[in-house]
Amino acid sequence: MWVGNDGTIYVTWAQFHGFGGNSPIWIASSIDGGRNFGRPVKVSSGNIRSDQDARIVTNATGSVAYVVFDNAIQGGKGSAMYVSKSTDHGQTWSTPFQFAVFSNPVCLFPPYCFSIDGGQFRGPGSYPAPAYNVANNRLYVAYADIDVNKRAQVFITSAPESDLTNWSPRSVIADDPRGDRFAAELSAAPNGRLDVAFYDRSYTRNALVDLTYATSSDFGTSWSSVRVTKSGFDPSAYGVPDGDGIRPFIGDYNGIVSLSSTAGMTWTGPGKTFGSLPTNLEIYFAKVTP
Repeated sequence: MWVGNDGTIYVTWAQFHGFGGNSPIWIASSIDGGRNFGRPVKVSSGNIRSDQDARIVTNATGSVAYVVFDNAIQGGKGSAMYVSKSTDHGQTWSTPFQFAVFSNPVCLFPPYCFSIDGGQFRGPGSYPAPAYNVANNRLYVAYADIDVNKRAQVFITSAPESDLTNWSPRSVIADDPRGDRFAAELSAAPNGRLDVAFYDRSYTRNALVDLTYATSSDFGTSWSSVRVTKSGFDPSAYGVPDGDGIRPFIGDYNGIVSLSSTAGMTWTGPGKTFGSLPTNLEIYFAKVTP
């Protein structure tokens, strides 16, 4: 869900109907504080399958909304990310434009896939995280991808609001060769600062997971980063009940929000174990001053 500066509420979801692989993105919006929502609008369809991970942001005034999502392309042609926009409070949306293709997306969904090192668990991997920067009127998207060195890294790309077909070459955010990074969350401060939070295995050379905060004050040209968590944890050792044991699972998304002088972020981590099974996962919050 996203609330624009003009008060419009947007809710988006992927419709998994159970009849084949097609799962279109739907969006509903409200202009009266959520008391009423318009008829949902389907943004993707046709030969695009497995659409999911949709996120919405709006421009400075809230007059234009943008939705980004990822999908698997028909014919085994890989996984891509798409963008669409609405200029009428979500009543209609433009034809989705493919703005990037994953080289090798981070997939954390065992036993079907687990594409990074370390103990296996279900968790957030590769998905597009958008932010609209009011300081330069550009739409930014951060995402995780596995590069040619077989490491998961966090990348960022952007496009001017006036031309969503003109995206910048992707660049790495705060590169670190020691381990995998994934589950990127992005936000933009009112003064133009970009903030990113992501899970990070570089501090322990892919043994444990931490949370890293990275920030840029020059629109993504350079980045500084800091370790947020005091110690790492092994996600494969925690999870949800499954028969007499557990299924390692730390959730699908984290979150970040940017204010003028600070950033706040949430993530999933282990809590105190009660009983015999390590099933107590907690939601953590941290505030960082860039």
